[in-house]
Amino acid sequence: SASSQIRFEWATPADYSVAGRCYQQGNQLLTNSDAACGSGVIIRSTINQASTGFSYVSFNNAYGFPIYVQTLQSVQYGALIFEGSSTNADNLAFTNINTSNVIALDFAAPTIRDSTFTIGDDGRGYDAAAVRAYEAGAGILSALTITGSTFTGNTEAQCGTQGGGRVLIYAESSYVSLDNLDIKDNAYGLFFKGSSGSLGNTTIDVLCNAIDTNSYKTTGDFAHTLYLDNNIISTGEGAGITAYDGAIVTATRNTISGASDGSGFGIRDSTVMAHDNIVGPIGGYNGFWVYGQSEVEIENNTIQDTAKEPVQI
Repeated sequence: SASSQIRFEWATPADYSVAGRCYQQGNQLLTNSDAACGSGVIIRSTINQASTGFSYVSFNNAYGFPIYVQTLQSVQYGALIFEGSSTNADNLAFTNINTSNVIALDFAAPTIRDSTFTIGDDGRGYDAAAVRAYEAGAGILSALTITGSTFTGNTEAQCGTQGGGRVLIYAESSYVSLDNLDIKDNAYGLFFKGSSGSLGNTTIDVLCNAIDTNSYKTTGDFAHTLYLDNNIISTGEGAGITAYDGAIVTATRNTISGASDGSGFGIRDSTVMAHDNIVGPIGGYNGFWVYGQSEVEIENNTIQDTAKEPVQI
């Protein structure tokens, strides 16, 4: 409860020159020699999911527990890992986490609400998105769900490949349901790669691209859509929403502004339906920048105060 919280605290290593549990000589997967590596909690599919949950739990100074991700064929790290498990969690808090706060994989579909997340702050290149999903969720009705939560990041990171910025939420080949989030104080917002589901009623205030989408999620022969609805998006430099390389996106009633070096929407070789959005002011280029072999339906949008053409095709 709020008056009796559970705290997971990890002490910092006394000697950082000692190799930790994530390093094994001759092992091509366990190559992380950080002395603190391995601290974290993992919830596997073998638990009694109906009897397991987290409420008012804080995680402090966790480096991250190592978990093999099949799609990447590599080991990744997270303070709280859901491996194929679908439990409920609320009022989680993460501070001083080197890698990811949460990783969900292998059809895991936890429901997390009213929590506080921060981007990983490792100084040796293992820093990562606050939340990552790899093949999470078993369908639209069994998705990784996060509601009523706040995400904050690294205000010193910049845009571009050399800027050091990372997204706060990363989903790959996953089904997600995200609602009523506050995403701020970071370089990038969210990246959906081959993922579908929904993001709604969320405020995003970042420096670079706010929402990046790439490709889509399928169930058999059925191609799922990613729905972006009722979001308030403000960027310093980057685009509000991008849809690249086969993304299937429906964007409705979003408000997008900023983009001193981008456009409101950037669309390439994708299918996008954009209805009732307010786009502008845009300081960089266009309200909608559409190129490649894209199928786009733009109806009932308000496009205002753009530096270049409202719609560029």
